[in-house]
Amino acid sequence: MKFDVSETALGALKLAIQAEKEGLETYLRFAIKTEEKTGKDMFLQLALDEVEHMKLLEEQFEYLSSTGNYRPKELPKTILEKIRPQASKRLLKITGEKGLSALDGLKVALEHETKAVRFYQDFYSNTEDPAARAIFARLIEMEEAHVEIIQAEIDSITGSGYWFGFSEISLEHTESE
Repeated sequence: MKFDVSETALGALKLAIQAEKEGLETYLRFAIKTEEKTGKDMFLQLALDEVEHMKLLEEQFEYLSSTGNYRPKELPKTILEKIRPQASKRLLKITGEKGLSALDGLKVALEHETKAVRFYQDFYSNTEDPAARAIFARLIEMEEAHVEIIQAEIDSITGSGYWFGFSEISLEHTESE
């Protein structure tokens, strides 16, 4: 079944807006509870991204409600998307006594972002409107960036040996030896 400019499309946008609000609230709670500065900063950046997603979805909801069409919109890369390929462990590391609660928070965040990716993928697959497809394709990219950042954090905390999907290596000898 394809979505159209109907209560189905508007209902899906309302649901997406609500999911972004819940993500925002969750990340703000995690930021408050996280004592390590870089961890706090990461959760705050995730919260800011959720606000931007929510604004985009609200704008689309209003435009769709009044015109029956989606509004084409160019969405720039977010900070997390920009740092994803170059991020350093030092920048993103969440450690210390709060490591376990940070890990729990990251697992919740990962679940939230994974669900968001699936939701937007379903919506993208079930609409033929080119503007809507472009918007939801971009939201998918943004949420996938969140998934990668969060998974890298989890891998770092748990010492899985992976960082952004790459196996970490250790050198037994240094240059001075």
